[in-house]
Amino acid sequence: MFTKSDLVRIRRIAQNVRYWCEDNNSHFPPNLEGMCAIAAGELNRRLQRAGFDSKIVVVEDKDGISAHCFCMVESLIVDVTASQFGDYDVLVMKRRARSPIPWYHHMGTVLQTRRQLTTHQKRTGWPCSQWATNNRLDYC
Repeated sequence: MFTKSDLVRIRRIAQNVRYWCEDNNSHFPPNLEGMCAIAAGELNRRLQRAGFDSKIVVVEDKDGISAHCFCMVESLIVDVTASQFGDYDVLVMKRRARSPIPWYHHMGTVLQTRRQLTTHQKRTGWPCSQWATNNRLDYC
């Protein structure tokens, strides 16, 4: 259970990561399509440093063609790149078992760190420009 103060802190951290993405984005579109792993890795790092039990979730669509990354803090979905799907720029939403959710917020592979995410990305063939440890935000 989160206090109101916790929710404010989580939202502030998420908003700051969104600003960081926008300020350092040199080759992704304005909706940050393709930047979700970099953003989720940075968001996860900042949330953990603030004392939250954050994890990174990687989910693939039903065809296995598209993938998306976001963070979970207990039962909260925290996503700073949902805008690529026409959703909010910064989304902090309680995951409810009976509520329909879009494919990009389903549960998938759960990882603890940005390094684990990058290992997963390399193993599953993500473009290196989207690797979570590419925090220089340039092409490799």
